[in-house]
Amino acid sequence: MKTISRSIVRLAIAFALLAVAGRCFAEDVYFVEDLDDVKITEGELPDFRHYRSYPYVVLDGTGEGYAATSEPSSPGGPGRLAVRVPADRKVTGRLYAGDRMVRFEIDAQKGNAEKRELFLKVKRTHFQHLVSAELPGGAWFRHQRMEAERELGLKADELDNADNRGFDRNRWKDASDTFSLATGGQALAENLQLDRVMPQSKTAPETVALDSIKGVTVREFDWSEYVKDKKPTLDKLAAAIPADQHALFFPSFDAMMSLADHADRFGTPVMRAAEPRSDDANVRTRYERQLCLPSSALSRLLGPKLIESVALTGGDPYLLMGSDVAILLEAKDRAVLTGIINARVALAGREYKTAEAVSGEIGGVKYHGMKSPDRAIC
Repeated sequence: MKTISRSIVRLAIAFALLAVAGRCFAEDVYFVEDLDDVKITEGELPDFRHYRSYPYVVLDGTGEGYAATSEPSSPGGPGRLAVRVPADRKVTGRLYAGDRMVRFEIDAQKGNAEKRELFLKVKRTHFQHLVSAELPGGAWFRHQRMEAERELGLKADELDNADNRGFDRNRWKDASDTFSLATGGQALAENLQLDRVMPQSKTAPETVALDSIKGVTVREFDWSEYVKDKKPTLDKLAAAIPADQHALFFPSFDAMMSLADHADRFGTPVMRAAEPRSDDANVRTRYERQLCLPSSALSRLLGPKLIESVALTGGDPYLLMGSDVAILLEAKDRAVLTGIINARVALAGREYKTAEAVSGEIGGVKYHGMKSPDRAIC
C-alpha cells in the first residue's frame, strides 16, 4: 500500500513539474533593444533622426517584431526594436528602412517575459506612426494599435488625446480624403470592420479553399458599336495588353520621355502638395531601377534610334505604394535593342548582389531576366 502511495505521489509531482515546465515553455519571450544598441550582422543601420522612413522588421522564424521611433509626431527619433517569440532563442532577422536593409541578431539571454509591457508600447507606437501617416491600410493599422492598447489594459481616459487626434471617422475630411472616398479606397478599408467582433457560425466551415474564392473581374468593353463602319488604326502594341489593364501609348520614345520630364517638373510637385505626406517617394527612380531601364543620357540618345513606339501598362494605378508595371517596346532593330537591354539587366545584377538570373515561360512566351528577393530588381 505504501508503495502504491509513493507511486501516486511521484506521479503527481511529475505531472506538476510537467505543467510548470509547459507553462514556462509556452510563455512568450520578449526582447526590447534601443536601435543604436542592436547588433548588426550585415549592412549599416541608418541614422533614423535624419532618415524619413517608417522602419519595419522581418524575423527569421516565428514571432513578431516592430521598430518604432520615440514619438509619433517625430518619426526621426532613435527608437527601439521590440520582438516577441514563442520560445527562448537567439533572434535574427532583417530591418528595412526605405530602400535599405540590415540584418541583426539579439542574444537569447536578453529575452524575458518581464519585457512584455515595453514590447506592447513599441508595437503601439509603431502602428500609431503608420496611422498618423495616413498610409493605405489605415483600418488594419488602427486595429493593431487598439489590440496593443487592449493588451496593455489601457482605458479610453488613459489614452493620450493627441495620439488619437484625427482618427474619428466623422471628422472633417480634406480633399485627399474626399478623393479616397470617391475612388472606393476608403470605403473598402473602413468597411473591413477589423475592430468588430464577428459572430461565430456553427454551420459554416472554418476554412475555404483559396481557388474557390472568386476575384474581382472587369467586364471587357465592347467597342464594336462605336467603331462600326470605321477603320481606326490600331496600335501594334495593344494586342499584347490584357483588356482589364490600363495603358498609356506613346507614338515615339521621345514622346514618353517628354511626358516623364513634364510630370517630374510640374505634375509631381502639384500632386505632392495635395497629399497628407509631402515627401518625395522617388517613384520614377524606383521603377526605373526595378525594370533595369534607367533614363540616362545614353538611353535618351539611343532610344529614338532603336525604338519606334512605347506602351506603359499595369493592373492598378497605385504606383506610389507599388504596382505591377510593364513597358512594351516596338523595336526598329530588335536584335540590337535586345542586346542592349540584356546587357543593362546583367549590369544591374552585378550592381545588386542579391539579384539572380531567372527564366521561364508564361502563356507560351519565353522570358529571362533578373530578380532580387526584395524585388528591388525584377
